This record gives sequence, structure tokens and C-alpha cells, in this order.
Amino acid sequence: MNEKERDELLIALKRGQEERDKVLMELKKGQEKRDKVLVELKKGQEKRDKVLMELKKGQEERDKVLMDLKRGQEELFRKQEELFKKQEEFTEEQRERGKILMDLKEGQEQLFKGQKEIRKDIDSLSLSVARVEVTHGEKLDALFDAFTMHSEKFNSTEKRLDSCEGKIEKHDNQIYILKSKVQGL
Repeated sequence: MNEKERDELLIALKRGQEERDKVLMELKKGQEKRDKVLVELKKGQEKRDKVLMELKKGQEERDKVLMDLKRGQEELFRKQEELFKKQEEFTEEQRERGKILMDLKEGQEQLFKGQKEIRKDIDSLSLSVARVEVTHGEKLDALFDAFTMHSEKFNSTEKRLDSCEGKIEKHDNQIYILKSKVQGL
């Protein structure tokens, strides 16, 4: 192997190292993007937790209202004897209770609708997380494939270099033997 071939081989090795370094930089960028997405996911989870806390507060307020309603019902039962005496008042109050029950039913329906919307949001968030996981999995697979390809190319080049070094050593021995024979003449 002459100097020119050796230089070409060294240049090719240098290019291979530069390509490997470029791939490593791309891997690093991909990791940084993944880390950024994870931070955004954490923010989303924190927002979801905040919404859940607000819902819990709303439920506590609803429970308080229900307790107030329960106390009101107990008071109504205590005054039931008076209501029997005043039939007209009783009928009017029954109508009012019907309205309250309708309002409660409407409120309950609104709560159920809200819960359904929250479930949809959670499902949507779960789907988004799954999409991100799949996308990152595909990208990581592609990066590992590229790394394997470069590793195999490097091993192939290394084998060729070993073969060339063996040939050079063999040629050195043959030249030495020829020089010895020429000087011996």
C-alpha cells in the first residue's frame, strides 16, 4: 500500500467518523426533542391535576349544598303536621319542591355531562400520549438502525484495513528476501 492509498484510506476513515459524529448529534437532538415533549406532557398532567382539584372543590361545594338541602328537608318533615292543617299551603309547597327537584335533576344532568366531557378529555390526552410514544419508538428504531449500519460499515472497513496491513507485511518480507538475494549475488 503506497502513501496515496493510505491517505485515501485515512480520509475515508475520517469521513466515516464525521458521519458517525453527525448521527450522534442527530441522536442528541432527538433526545432533546423527546425531553421537551416530556416536559410538555408533565405540564399537561399538572393542568389536569389542577382541573381535578377544581372538580373536587366543586363536588365539596355540591355536597355542602346537598347537606343544606337535607337540613331543609328535615325542617320540612318537622313542620309536616302544620302542613296537613293547611292543605292549600301544602299543595303550593309541593309545587315548589317539584321545581327544586327539577332544578336538582337539571343540575345533576349538567354534572353528568361535565363528567362525560372530562372523560373525553382524559381519553384524548391518553391517545395523544400513545401517539407520542409510538412516534418516538419509530424514531428511536430508525436511529438504532442507522447506528447498526454505521457500526457494520466500520467493522467492514476495519477488516479491510487488517487485510491490507497483512498484505503490506507480507510484501515487506518478500522485499527483504529479494534484497537479501540481490545483495548475496
